[in-house]
Amino acid sequence: MKTCTCCKMIKEVSEFGNDKQKADGKYPDCKVCRNKNVKLRNKYRKLYPKPDRCDCCGLVTNDLHVDHDHEDDSFRGYLCPSCNHGIGKL
Repeated sequence: MKTCTCCKMIKEVSEFGNDKQKADGKYPDCKVCRNKNVKLRNKYRKLYPKPDRCDCCGLVTNDLHVDHDHEDDSFRGYLCPSCNHGIGKL
């Protein structure tokens, strides 16, 4: 059994996708939440054009990620990997 970091539900390990980079070999969020978040990020990419710099620190980069609030699914902006990981850990 494993708890999804997104929906907080306890589910069977088989309900989590494989991720070789994780210690347990599974993504921290379940397949259902993962699919929902992918669809939401794709929607935001269409609605909000990607800028050339991070909305948090201002770093100019091509590697920007869609940031959204997991509680109400609102769009927060585009973040560089460092800001995205930092906010995720908070």
